[in-house]
Amino acid sequence: MGDFSGPERANFSLSNHSAHLKLHGLTVEDEGTYKCDVTYVRGKCPSLSFTRLYTLITPSDPEMEVEGKKVRNGSTVGPYVEGSTFVLECKSSGGRPAPEVTWWNGTKPLPVKTTVMPEENGTYFVTSTARFVLSRWDLGGKVECRVRSNASAHPTHQWIKLDIHVRPASLTVRGPTTPVVAGEMVSLTCTVEGARPAANITWYNRSEVIGPQPSTTTDLMSDGTYRTASSLVLVASRYDHKGEFFCKGINDVLKKRLEAPLLQATTLEVLYPPAVFVTPDGTVTVQESSTVNITCVFDANPPDVTEIVWYKDNSRLQRDTTQRLETRHPLSAVLALFNLSRHDSGTYTCH
Repeated sequence: MGDFSGPERANFSLSNHSAHLKLHGLTVEDEGTYKCDVTYVRGKCPSLSFTRLYTLITPSDPEMEVEGKKVRNGSTVGPYVEGSTFVLECKSSGGRPAPEVTWWNGTKPLPVKTTVMPEENGTYFVTSTARFVLSRWDLGGKVECRVRSNASAHPTHQWIKLDIHVRPASLTVRGPTTPVVAGEMVSLTCTVEGARPAANITWYNRSEVIGPQPSTTTDLMSDGTYRTASSLVLVASRYDHKGEFFCKGINDVLKKRLEAPLLQATTLEVLYPPAVFVTPDGTVTVQESSTVNITCVFDANPPDVTEIVWYKDNSRLQRDTTQRLETRHPLSAVLALFNLSRHDSGTYTCH
């Protein structure tokens, strides 16, 4: 054992029953075993006692790096795309003993790789590296670095906030739940939720893009994602019956990852009155005594037409021995004229 290296930093005081050694400006070099030697004037046996002094040094505040770049405490980093790997480093130096450096995602500790390197003055440099895959649940979350040391009563910490771009979570199309009548206004609504950045909406009538596209509204939700909504208003016609109207939702995350957009369709049930036409169309020339078939084709929804009436020159035809009306198909009727004469010439229509 040697003499104290810095006697100018030591105060020694003696009382009747005790002696005190007080050290000022403690350094790492002061660490060691200290001996108190008491010699009795009238005794032959000296009294020795020993104590071990350990020097604790408070580590530096943590320093954070994201992908090798320093970031400030409380800052927002990103944006990053969900599914990507995120690498964080937290460093603390000058501590003795080596501090515990950890990463936390909210209340959950993250798996880390810790590197401890001794420094020249007996302190330690500690690096804690966390690597994890980002998900939508990390959006807006705080990732915190904590440094805990026996030299400090309380741990020190710093944190960053994550900005993450995520896919749309859902797409919903709402339309009429009951049949509509031709000529009525119909409103179809498409809502895309859980996207960041906000999704774009495109409407299709069957496979054709509808033009012009209706306007959209975008709302920022409490979780940091966006809800986009669009309403398509149209006048229903017979041509929309059983037609599918598609809504497509897509944002930059889906585009960059070459993933399919969200797509959903709704089918309209349109009620409309009968529309009829006669074939053959135009002027038909036939010979006397021959037979001709005139077909009345109709389209209606519901298709259960109860009566078909034939007219010649706007006069209702009456059945007789030379005329026969027969239904050959649920959506058409045939007027068969036999043994034609010049008196059968005229314009034939059906209702």
